[in-house]
Amino acid sequence: SGRPPEIAGIESMVGLFINTLPVRVRLRPEESLAGLFGRVQEQQTRLMDHQHLGLNEVQRLAGLGELFDTLTVFENYPLDPEGLELPGTGLRIGGVEVNDATHYPVTLAVIPGDELTLRLDHRPDVLDGEAAERLAGRLVRVLEAVADDPDRPVAGVEVLEEAERTRLLVEWNDTARDVPRTTFGGLVEAQAARTPQNEAVVFDGGSLTYGEFNARANRLARLLVEAGAGPESVVALVLPRSVETVVAAVAVLKAGAAYLPVDPAYPAERIAHMIGDARPALVIATA
Repeated sequence: SGRPPEIAGIESMVGLFINTLPVRVRLRPEESLAGLFGRVQEQQTRLMDHQHLGLNEVQRLAGLGELFDTLTVFENYPLDPEGLELPGTGLRIGGVEVNDATHYPVTLAVIPGDELTLRLDHRPDVLDGEAAERLAGRLVRVLEAVADDPDRPVAGVEVLEEAERTRLLVEWNDTARDVPRTTFGGLVEAQAARTPQNEAVVFDGGSLTYGEFNARANRLARLLVEAGAGPESVVALVLPRSVETVVAAVAVLKAGAAYLPVDPAYPAERIAHMIGDARPALVIATA
């Protein structure tokens, strides 16, 4: 692998000549599978002049760390049968077994021969055996789709098997719940009535029980309504992170308005833009 015929005597050289390069593929849903593969092959052919650019150099030029976490390897290196005989000894190597490993989470090895062999290697600390089997099954379904109908559009390829699709879309997505027909403020009122002594808000050594929290929010909500806050209005909260900020947010909701959180640490220009864009009826800020 990785031995260019342009180099004289390359087949007799010993060493690792393979080079790992990132491959970018842009999927077009309406494009046929045959069209996709032809386009990728054409792109790779045009890039052959740069095939010996080192991965470290590619990463440096890209300005990124890891460029990919999956690897595809074509193991098309030749094996000389005569090289398995030991001259002058009458001995012959009867079997060769190679164990290799990769630091990439997933590696797909493509091995040509009388029939094409695919081997999926994976790091067990990243992908367990069951997940690897599911991934291999999806690959098989894609290959079967290509063999059955190469003119099928990319968007028409079914990657998931029916049971897996049902599990994802029906079983795991069965999250319907009865939603109480009340407001957020009503939920706070109900919780305060049930557990008035339980802690509701904790921050930086300070805390409020549900009873205290609800009482403070109600007092502030009444003041906001008297000052003009209500439905279809906005109240800006220019407050640092604190227990009082949470009280103020709930008070605005109880008043029927919407709150605009503004971090006082923002640049003055940004704060001015947010206030000017939202046009709040009221602004709550620290002195």
